Amino acid sequence: MAKQAKQQAQQPAELEQTVDEMLAQLTKKNAEYVVKFRRSMKDSGADEAKETDALKKMLPEMIKGQQEGKPATQLFGPAVEGGSKAATARPKDPIQQQPFWISTADLGFTFLAIFAVLYGLIGSFSKVSSNQGGGFASLVIMSFVAALVFTYYTQWSLTPKGERPKFWFIAIGGIILIIFASLASSYLTMVKSFLTSPMNNWGLFILAVIAYGVHYLLKSRYHLRSFFAPLPRQ
Repeated sequence: MAKQAKQQAQQPAELEQTVDEMLAQLTKKNAEYVVKFRRSMKDSGADEAKETDALKKMLPEMIKGQQEGKPATQLFGPAVEGGSKAATARPKDPIQQQPFWISTADLGFTFLAIFAVLYGLIGSFSKVSSNQGGGFASLVIMSFVAALVFTYYTQWSLTPKGERPKFWFIAIGGIILIIFASLASSYLTMVKSFLTSPMNNWGLFILAVIAYGVHYLLKSRYHLRSFFAPLPRQ
């Protein structure tokens, strides 16, 4: 117990030492900026722990900016205003990624509803035969492959940059999946069956209602974020 208490007592000093090491690397102008920033934080009621935390986040970027010739004012704005905001800022809740397969299924049914409505509307206003709509199997493949790509990209964008796979890997994988979906859909048009035959307009509209209903149930059950909602910031 005594050893743990000693270690806990040493932790703030170690954190402050890390901050001091970064402070020693600052130019005179940036050092003056930090003095004003810290004074503003104290005047706004921030304690030492919050001040240290703010400096640990700010100083690495400030030092990097120095190397690129960017002063602290350009990076963070006025010191007094920045210190006041840092003192009153509330800690952000960690971003929780939604379950991948549930999110994919939810988005797949959303796309299925959209595609079914589009094909139904095109068939309703087209002069061509009403049996030119998409087949059920083709619509499902297109919808869920698109959902898979979008969901994976969304979760990739929410992953910390150092832990993400390379973007080119994501892009190539997405292109391969889209090509596969296109080829599979084209092949299914040549197969004559109940699941692959073109659906009439009313069948498409009914499918859209059912797909949207499943989407609504999944969203309500698992509290999923809407596809059209902006992504949370890191």
